[in-house]
Amino acid sequence: MSEKIAYVENIDREEFDDFVKNHPLKSHFMQSSTWGEFNELQRGLKAHRIGLKKGENLCAAVLLLERKPRFFPGYFYAPRGYVVDFSDRELLNKITEYTSEYCKTKGAMFFRIDPDIERHEIDADGVRVKGGFDNTEVFENLIRLGFKHRGFNKGFDRTQPRNSFRIDLSIDEDEILGRISKTILKNVRKGSGYPSEIYKGKRDDIKKFCELIRQTSEREDYYAYPDSYYENFYKILGDAEMVTLYMGKLFPGEIVKKLERDLKSIEEKKISYKKEHHLREAELSINRLKREIPYFRSQLEKHGEEVVASAHLVVHWGFRSWAVHAGSLSDMKESFINNRVYLEKILDRKRAGDIWIDQFGTSFDPDNENLKGIHEFKKQFGGRPVEFIGEFDYVIKPFWYLLYQKAIPIYRNVVFDIKSFLRKIKKLFKSQS
Repeated sequence: MSEKIAYVENIDREEFDDFVKNHPLKSHFMQSSTWGEFNELQRGLKAHRIGLKKGENLCAAVLLLERKPRFFPGYFYAPRGYVVDFSDRELLNKITEYTSEYCKTKGAMFFRIDPDIERHEIDADGVRVKGGFDNTEVFENLIRLGFKHRGFNKGFDRTQPRNSFRIDLSIDEDEILGRISKTILKNVRKGSGYPSEIYKGKRDDIKKFCELIRQTSEREDYYAYPDSYYENFYKILGDAEMVTLYMGKLFPGEIVKKLERDLKSIEEKKISYKKEHHLREAELSINRLKREIPYFRSQLEKHGEEVVASAHLVVHWGFRSWAVHAGSLSDMKESFINNRVYLEKILDRKRAGDIWIDQFGTSFDPDNENLKGIHEFKKQFGGRPVEFIGEFDYVIKPFWYLLYQKAIPIYRNVVFDIKSFLRKIKKLFKSQS
């Protein structure tokens, strides 16, 4: 006789996290108690921990974030939830039944999930692989349970990215490097020759990270959160030992001195060269150094003797990692410091024992010129392309849900237009000052 399945709420934090963190299939940091704590502090949401038990042990769990928009009933969102074996139809039915009842008792108009489930196997350009794995059955089961699918969007117009790259860290380090493009590795080798430092930041460094995020968002025209978001993010997840800040610092003054020494050395050696190819190589090196010296001298005048030029926030939990936020200085691109920080975080998480690192978002939309550069850059690190099955809404109050779905795009478009306008004004004032 099978054990009876019982509904449980207000699950003890330690018990909940132990189940979610060690779940063999669906562990995700956005289903952790810590992520709930962060959203309560930063966004004013309320976190709920509910689930199912067989006997004394959890067999399914979900972190729900409750939002109460003005003029509407509230709704619940389970980021990358549920934490359950989606192939177990009985458990999937039970956790959906319980979640809908729980949300109904709280007066919600709907609840939303966006499972960490891949739709099907795709290649690096987002094209479905013939004969590859396919999770259509999971999709159909969710529809059968009463969920409404929100569409297969290609960009970043949903709560979480629907497409990404995941770099396999379970393989040997040499194999990881072998999957990275030769251009990236060449840039890393060149950048390593400049006096610099790649290191792990501390809480005091988050202010510098925020500066880089602001500059990057202005340059690439996307919305950056206020500084308090990143500060609280690092504090709360840092206290739980779930985040690492990777920093890349350059020393322009030392770089200029090194390049000047290199130039002098090559010019002296060139005098003794007789063979044509030696002379040609020396001339190429001299020309390159004569270009680089004034470039780094201008950076010295602008930034001083040292400058943090790249910073990446990486979340790690349950032997998995997510590269969630990154910022860099555009005028330090020639130093390749960003490529080096990128590679360092990958190899560091490999050495920490993680099985993969998620690059946290890309776009397989060939018509989106703004996102094409991000896609092509991330693609060079050899990750496996991932397409999630998307967001699903379970409607509890159809009238309010329909009204909310009509109103929210209008509100978001107005807010987006205002923010875009303000960014343009800010850029205009900067260019004129």
